[in-house]
Amino acid sequence: MDRCALFVDAGYALADGAMAVHGTRRLDSVSWDHSGLLKLLAGLARDRTGMPVLRCYWYETVADGGRTVEHDSLAEMPGLKLRLVDSRPGRREGMESQLRRDLLTLAKNGAISDAFI
Repeated sequence: MDRCALFVDAGYALADGAMAVHGTRRLDSVSWDHSGLLKLLAGLARDRTGMPVLRCYWYETVADGGRTVEHDSLAEMPGLKLRLVDSRPGRREGMESQLRRDLLTLAKNGAISDAFI
């Protein structure tokens, strides 16, 4: 299948965005237009590959299953699959394992031919 998928580590993406805009990695220093960000990323992927985007996988770590109103909003966005991963102090294996599992499943099933991480 000639489609691509986006795999976004929200912690890194949003912290880098906050740094670019406000000179700090504090996520609470910026309010995000997640829909606009998703459109931007999907547009970049389409422009680079010439293929439609299957969906965006959005990975975010949460402490003690702490789903927020923002997460509920993200979960309802068309074209986005929210993956919340319980955080473990000093470890990122949970998120990396989930991302790897999603990427391998899509590739193995022929659902995508390109991936943007």
